[in-house]
Formats: sequence, structure tokens, C-alpha cells
Amino acid sequence: MRSQRRLPATTLPAQAKVYGPLLFGALVPAWFGLMWVGAVISLFTASSPIYLFPYFLFLTVIAYLMIPFFIHNFVQICVQRHIQQRDYESIDRAYSKTLMLLNKLRLRNGGVRTFLLAEIGRMRLMEGHFDSAESFFLEAIASTVNEHRTPPVNRAILYFNLAGSLRRQGLLPEASDRYEMGMKFLTSTDAKTLAFLSYANLAIAALKTEQGDLAGAEQCLIKAKELMDRTDLQKAFPSVRKIQAELSCLSALTLVLLRKGDQPAAEIIGRKFLSLANLHLGEITSLELKTLNQIAAEYLALGQNELAEKFLEVTYAVARDFPFHPDSPMALDSFEKLLLITGRKAEVDDMRHWLRPVHDGSIDLLERKHAESFDTKPPESPIDPAETKPSDTSID
Repeated sequence: MRSQRRLPATTLPAQAKVYGPLLFGALVPAWFGLMWVGAVISLFTASSPIYLFPYFLFLTVIAYLMIPFFIHNFVQICVQRHIQQRDYESIDRAYSKTLMLLNKLRLRNGGVRTFLLAEIGRMRLMEGHFDSAESFFLEAIASTVNEHRTPPVNRAILYFNLAGSLRRQGLLPEASDRYEMGMKFLTSTDAKTLAFLSYANLAIAALKTEQGDLAGAEQCLIKAKELMDRTDLQKAFPSVRKIQAELSCLSALTLVLLRKGDQPAAEIIGRKFLSLANLHLGEITSLELKTLNQIAAEYLALGQNELAEKFLEVTYAVARDFPFHPDSPMALDSFEKLLLITGRKAEVDDMRHWLRPVHDGSIDLLERKHAESFDTKPPESPIDPAETKPSDTSID
């Protein structure tokens, strides 16, 4: 289901940056394929085909080895439109069919196969199929056992994604173990590893929040923001925009501060989240639904209905893109509770049928001045970005 929210328009240079390598990666194998066809024709037309046989065998081997790369790049070209529209179901189907094709052709290229397994798992995570996501991440990890060329940070990402699917199933000890396994691969100081550590801390903070370790969660979130500011997330992970990480960090910190009882600080951070959400509504993914629901529930419990409604407006806009996601019904229940409290029972039916209007890019949330980079009071014991040991932490 494609997003109903306005998504960032892609410029021509940005499209060239995305499609250029993919086209090159598809054309090179295609060229070898044409050369193989030419060799086959030569075998049947040449006066002495026996001398062409070694050349034919060479091209056959090269063309066969190139098939997975051609399929991978061709499919990536096809799914770019779905990626832009956040249509996770269509991406899931495309990758699943590609994986089935590789299996039928008995093409066991480790890198391409691992990529497809990991991406299907990630799509299932976004769709809310957490147990299915777990199985794909497990298979992806298994596929890297004999692939010694797999970069350590890529192995860490697989373990963190697996831990996220376990956490969403309520398996917190198992999730914590997987986070620890993933952290063992993050010993390098290269740019990509440092950039991923910001995401790792976001994930670890989510686990700590569920475990009730609010102080530890706050420290991880502060460290995540520090790493975001001193690394180039966009260069390290082109498929993920920095604004998404900042929105996740702000919403998670708002929830932590609310649960700590620090309402003034929570309101400051929450305002900054809402302002950024106003400007970048299309960047918020289904992974944020649970946190946003919990923030709204905290404000409803405090009787701060106005702030609860502001967060529910954002939550509703995101959930409407994912009506079958397991976190979406909670948004409807919270919104109904709010409407009943504020004497708007007549609006409940339209809201539950996803007919409530969603303002895109013009939500009157809060003043834009709060969209500037946030800084809150540092935790009492700030974490050194170099030491990240999630003994009882996890990432979402």
C-alpha cells in the first residue's frame, strides 16, 4: 500500500545517483550475456568450432556468475518507485519473487541472496509481521557464515534487525543477546561503523525503555544524537535519510522523559519532534507507531489532551498508510478515547474508517523555530561514544 503522505520529491541529480550504478550493474552482465549468445552462434556457424569451444566455456562461466548481479540490479531498478512511495508490500513481493527465481535457477550467490533475505525481513518488520521477519533475518545470518567477505558492520546490522524483530515479539532477553552479538562486530572506527552506532544506540534505547531502565535509555539517546551530528549518515547509508534518525531520537526521548516524570523537558523535546514531523511527515515510518502511541497514552493519562491530540494527529497520518499493522488499532483506540473525552463522539465513526482528513505539510503543530537541532540537559553520566556495550540493551 503506497503512502498517502507527501514524500520528498526526487531531483534529477538524486535520481541519477540512484539509477546510474544500477544501470551500469545491469548492463555489464547483459553485455556478457550478448557475448555468450554470439559465441553460441559462432559455434554453429564457424568452420572450425572446436577452436572456439574454450572461449565459449569461459563466457558461459562468466555469464552464469553474472546472472545474480544482473537480476539484483534489474529488480532494484524496478522497485525504486515502490521505495519512493514507501509501498513495502510491493517491495516485499518483488524481492520474494526474485529470491524464488534464484532458488529455481540454483544460483547461490551469497551476497545477493543475503541482501534479498535481509530486505524481505526488513519489509516484514515494516509491515508488522515480526515473526516472519525473524525467520528471514535468521536465514540471512546463516547465509553469511561461509561468506568471509561480508563486512563486519553488515553482520552487525543483521543481528540488530533480528533483535528488533525479537523485541517486538516481547522476547526481551533474546533480543538483548542478539544486540550483544551484533556489538561484537562494531569494533572498527571507520565512518560506516560510527554512523551505524547511532542507529545501534537508538535500538538499544528502545530495549532499555521496555526494560524500565529509563536513565540508561536517555544516555543511549543522547549518545545517538552525538554520533548523528559528527558522522555522515547519508553517505554511510544512502537508503536512510538522517531526518528519519533524528525523528526517531526525538520521539524516543520524549517518551523516556515523560516516563521519568520530567514533563517540562519532555514538552521541549516533544515540540521539536512535532515541528520536524510537520516539515517531514512523509519520512516517519511504521516503526515509529508504537512510540507515538505510547507518548499519546502518557499525555492522555496526564490529562494533557491538547498535546495528546497533536501526537495522535501524526500517529493517525502514519497509521493510515498501514491499516493492517498491529500498532495501528492502538492509534484508533487512543484517538477514540480522546474524542470522547473532548465531547466529539460524532467524529469517531469517520476516524475509525480512516476518513479523518490528514494535513500534509501544513499541520499546525507548533512554531517552526523548534525544528532547530535539539539539545537537552545532558545525562548525569554521559556515555563515551567509544564505549557501547549493550549488556541489557536492545535496538528497535
